Amino acid sequence: MRRWFGVLALATSAPLAAQTTITEGDRVRISAESFRMDARIGTVRSVSNDRLVFRPADSTESVELNYRAIQVIDKSVGKKAGVVPGVIYGTLVGILAGGLLGTTCEGGVGDSCSSRWLVRGTAGGLALGVVAGFTILRTDRWIRVTLPGSGAGAGIGAGFSF
Repeated sequence: MRRWFGVLALATSAPLAAQTTITEGDRVRISAESFRMDARIGTVRSVSNDRLVFRPADSTESVELNYRAIQVIDKSVGKKAGVVPGVIYGTLVGILAGGLLGTTCEGGVGDSCSSRWLVRGTAGGLALGVVAGFTILRTDRWIRVTLPGSGAGAGIGAGFSF
């Protein structure tokens, strides 16, 4: 007697991206052959059953795209802090500033005065970089969206018999 155990259907456990929908006013990043570029960021103007009207951020003209023409679409779900770039840039600027201020010491480069300025500049740059990363260098958080008619929800089955 054969028993089949477990049919795994990925459609029932679809990831968040496949369950996310696009609505008017959403900020999206779209890759389409008609753009002749990797991706363009803009705003969704309208959504229908088979097409999407999209206004790129760098244009005043809207573009109407059939879902089949869209290769990839990502939706912005907020901002994330850019702490790592902030720390890198801030530390580099701090090292340069501390090094320049250290050259003004009476003893010249290499004495304890210039070393203190280098350490102060590095620490100050690091601190300012962290602050800049949390406030200025914020970037979008993107999630992949599956459009209607793109084949989403197809399942994979597996069977085992004993």
